[in-house]
Amino acid sequence: MGIEVVGLIIYSIFIVVMITSHFIDIREQKITQKKINTLTKLVNEYQKNSEQSFKLLNDELDLIESNSKNQTKYNNLFTDQLTKQWVAIKLIVNEIHK
Repeated sequence: MGIEVVGLIIYSIFIVVMITSHFIDIREQKITQKKINTLTKLVNEYQKNSEQSFKLLNDELDLIESNSKNQTKYNNLFTDQLTKQWVAIKLIVNEIHK
């Protein structure tokens, strides 16, 4: 009878440990799931911010390219104007020396 009681106590302890372990596992799963959800939100926010930053950077590069093209056009017009003025001055100087 003593062995049966000891066996029953050991079995009862084993059942309590198993139930406690199960509840601890469930609790750890909930904590892990909360961490995963938080990390997922952070990653999504980072990705959204990265996409916005990339779009802003791309817009800025487009603006720089457009300004560069406009500056090139202005420089070409200015050079043409200077060339025309130089030719005109040369013609005037040639006329004066005739």
